[in-house]
Amino acid sequence: MRKTISTHIKNQVALRANFHCEYCLQPEQVSFFSFHIDNIISIKHGGNSYLNNLAYCCPDCNHAKGSDIASIIKQDILVRFFNPRKDSWNDNFEIIDGAIIGKTEIGKVTERIFKFNELERLIFRKQLIALQLYI
Repeated sequence: MRKTISTHIKNQVALRANFHCEYCLQPEQVSFFSFHIDNIISIKHGGNSYLNNLAYCCPDCNHAKGSDIASIIKQDILVRFFNPRKDSWNDNFEIIDGAIIGKTEIGKVTERIFKFNELERLIFRKQLIALQLYI
């Protein structure tokens, strides 16, 4: 059974992330939907709901990730997803013409599974960049 995360903890997670998705960096202020509190390592994989295992994320990233924690890249190599508590975003990703491109194996597998560059997301991100509303 999943325990409810307190409003106090949710606010701490949102403030720490400056109200941006910690995976794709989308600002919450431009979203039509509320952002989610994500268990970086899901409860079913032994994670917890403490601050060091929580991330603020947009609905697109949260739905794409689900309870997964890793994926296969190349042949039979399991690679964990980007962890905003342990990894540097700039070390793992770069933005080229609006697309979020993985620079490391962690970045590449996260980019693919989280569907960072689906057409609608890419178009929206380019618009935000043009309007100077995206990091």
